[in-house]
Amino acid sequence: MTGTKGYVGRIEISTIDSFLITVTLDQRDGKLSELYVDPLDLCEPGERLLPDRWQEQSHVVTPMQ
Repeated sequence: MTGTKGYVGRIEISTIDSFLITVTLDQRDGKLSELYVDPLDLCEPGERLLPDRWQEQSHVVTPMQ
């Protein structure tokens, strides 16, 4: 895998307290190079901070294509 880089996949996690957490993975030379965690508050006005602990309600995994 030397010389490769790019997107590996993504998981979108919905929590019981109305957050959507997206985790995206990238690789370089076959090893994890970046892991992005992006929380989104789905409640109005959408200004809450992600709690220290959260409980998953559901998730969707999208592999690279």
